[in-house]
Amino acid sequence: MSASACRFLIGLGNPGARYARTRHNVGFRVIDALWRAQGAGDPKRRGDLEYEIARAAEFRVFVARPLAYMNLSGPPVRALLEYFGGSCADMLVIHDDADLPLGTLRMRRGGGSGGHKGVGSIIDAFASEEFARLKIGIGRPGEPGDDIVQFVLDNPSADDAEALAKSETAAAEEAWRWIAEGTERCMERVNRRRNARTQEGEL
Repeated sequence: MSASACRFLIGLGNPGARYARTRHNVGFRVIDALWRAQGAGDPKRRGDLEYEIARAAEFRVFVARPLAYMNLSGPPVRALLEYFGGSCADMLVIHDDADLPLGTLRMRRGGGSGGHKGVGSIIDAFASEEFARLKIGIGRPGEPGDDIVQFVLDNPSADDAEALAKSETAAAEEAWRWIAEGTERCMERVNRRRNARTQEGEL
């Protein structure tokens, strides 16, 4: 991570009540959880992005979500970081991942978008893949041939929503720990826990 005095927690989703409970909006809901934990009031607005400012360790922390649609997330995120003197090395992006089992978390730094339009937009905006990501597994449709686009934009079943709510709480905790601990240490813990769950499921 960089020597900047700022850190940026960015949750991805689509704006509006229509999308609020969808699988694709887990990143937004993690930001909501972080705002609640900090006792935030009405968020501040800068362009197509809303944010709150907190402090953790020695850092000024921006907890934010872009209000452009998912595939347009990059420009408002870049504008926020440029205005406050941050770089993509100071950023953790929180988003859904259909390639991970429901409710699991994975952290990584760098790499491609994996087909995620919001992550792809951020990569394009910064012309860089070198930022940390915290992924929340939403799983895939149960039937072969089901539309993955419709799946991510649908509200989950009650059971799946409960599993996602637990993972969103865990993701908010890990995102906050990332501020002081950094990517490598958090990644080791988050991914080890995920791998242990995977092994248990295979027994």
